[in-house]
Amino acid sequence: MLVIDEHSEVDGRRVFDQDNKGWKAVCNALKGRAVPDDDQYTLAVSLLSTPSPENVCHTTLMDLRDASDFFALHSGDYVSGSIYG
Repeated sequence: MLVIDEHSEVDGRRVFDQDNKGWKAVCNALKGRAVPDDDQYTLAVSLLSTPSPENVCHTTLMDLRDASDFFALHSGDYVSGSIYG
């Protein structure tokens, strides 16, 4: 799974806006290297926007089986600071 999380202020949302499709460059860069090329069922993509005064973009590539832990950690559902303990 590829997670692209744009951190920005509301007025600064431009990096990986779903409307401009610029985020596809990341997927295309990974094809053939990290995931098989020309296989629409191999790579799941999640586009996130996080309000932040800092304009940065975080990209994360993980095994799909780790996605539930990733999203639980990022939503604050984990009590401890570690996914695994």
